[in-house]
This record gives sequence, C-alpha cells and structure tokens, in this order.
Amino acid sequence: MLHLLRYRELAVVYYSGVPCALHLQHAQQSLNLGSNIDQQQARKRAETFVSYGIGVADAAHVAYAESMKADFITCDDKLLKKLAQVELPIWTGNPIAFCNKENLQ
Repeated sequence: MLHLLRYRELAVVYYSGVPCALHLQHAQQSLNLGSNIDQQQARKRAETFVSYGIGVADAAHVAYAESMKADFITCDDKLLKKLAQVELPIWTGNPIAFCNKENLQ
C-alpha cells in the first residue's frame, strides 16, 4: 500500500513495509515541520478517526495530513468511503482524482 502525503510542493511517500513513525519523524525533520504540528491534537484526531472504523495507521496518516493542511491521497477505496463520512477540512481522493485536480496529465 502506498500513501502520498503532499505538503506544499513536496511529497513524502509512505510504504507499509517501513514503520510510519520513522517516516513521519524524517518528514518533520527534513521539511522542518515539527513545530507546526500539535502532536496531542493529531493523536486525539486520529483516535476520533479510529472510532469511525478507520484503522490505526490510516487514522494517523489522515490526522497528520489534516494537521499540515495537506491533501490526502490513497488507493484504498474503502478508506475513502469511510473518510467521506467524516467532516474533513482537507481534500481526500485517489491518485487519478488528484492528477485531475492538479491538471497533471
């Protein structure tokens, strides 16, 4: 499974084979985002997502995307359907919808 987390013009790619915490820590350091993210608020929001039936890892990814005001891109249609039931201030969708949104062809 591949998740893309877009922040401004930079993209950070998360692979399920590597612990997500390491990716998040590296992304925060390399993008200098650590001070911009309220860790407690992101955790609380992730717990809310879990209560909607979203898996823990997916909930964490969405919570971080939300806290960074980033688009959330996933190939997981079931996850997108669950996210459609949650009021989110960010765009969520699949890679094709993202390319269409950004006029990438």
